[in-house]
Amino acid sequence: MIAQQTIPLETRFHRLEIQNRWFIGIAIVAVLAAVILGVWFANEQFGKTPEEQTVADLATAWTTNDGALLAEVYAPNADVVGTVTGIQGIQSLAREMAAQQFKAEVVGPVTQIGNQVAAPIHLSWDGGEEDVLSVFTFNDDGLIQRHEDIPTQ
Repeated sequence: MIAQQTIPLETRFHRLEIQNRWFIGIAIVAVLAAVILGVWFANEQFGKTPEEQTVADLATAWTTNDGALLAEVYAPNADVVGTVTGIQGIQSLAREMAAQQFKAEVVGPVTQIGNQVAAPIHLSWDGGEEDVLSVFTFNDDGLIQRHEDIPTQ
C-alpha cells in the first residue's frame, strides 16, 4: 500500500497565512480605490462655486428644455444678447430649439471675475454645431441677468 503523505501542520498554517495576506492586501487596495473615487466624485459634484453650478444647470436646462430650471437660473428680465429678453422669451426660445434637438455642453473651465462668468460651451443641433464662449453677468440674487455667446471660430 502507498503511504499517505501528510503535510506538517506548520506548512499548512504558513500557506493559509500567505493566502490571507493576499486577501487583506487586495481588500485594502479596493477600499482605498473606493475612497479615492468617492472623494473625486464629491469634489466634482459639490466642489463647484454657486456660479459654476448655475452654468452647469443652465446647460442642462437648455439641453433638456426644462423651462422651470431656466426660470431658476435666469433673472425674470434676463437678456440673452441678440436673441430674446425676459424669462418667457427664453423659455419660448428653448422650446423652439428643443424641436431641433438642441444641446449645450460646458467643455472647459468656468472662470469668474466679480459678477461676470465665462465658460466655453459646445452647442449642437440638427444640422449644425458651434463652439462659443458664453459670458454671463449675475445679479445680486445669483441669477443670470445677461447672457452673451461669442463664437470662438
